[in-house]
Amino acid sequence: MWVTTELSSAFGLPPIIIEDDDTDHTPFSGPIVGYKTGPHTEETKKKMSEAAKGRDMTKAIEAARIKNTGRPSWNKGLKNPSSWVSGKLYHPEHGVVEFESVRYFSIEYGLRQASVSRVVSGTRKSYKGWRRA
Repeated sequence: MWVTTELSSAFGLPPIIIEDDDTDHTPFSGPIVGYKTGPHTEETKKKMSEAAKGRDMTKAIEAARIKNTGRPSWNKGLKNPSSWVSGKLYHPEHGVVEFESVRYFSIEYGLRQASVSRVVSGTRKSYKGWRRA
């Protein structure tokens, strides 16, 4: 039990007595498989199994395959990331500079890669004196 006399007097309120309880207030840390209630029971697993029996998934699988044909894989990385973009920029002190990679150009001249990319793409007019050549 603890009393909030100091805090309550600071706000001009009467003190509050708070009783301690033995309740464990730690969050649930077990495996959550079902909807926020823990693992599925055997009865639920059996019902799910029965509901799935006889389902013909071939049409759904074929439709998904056709829909995704020609799309790049989501987990195979970018085929042409922005850091590989080449370009040509002009600066009054450095003149016209051609580069193969925005990333390496930015590192060499101490610039932010995102800002240089915007200048190269034309969404930004200039950055620290650099502009499109």
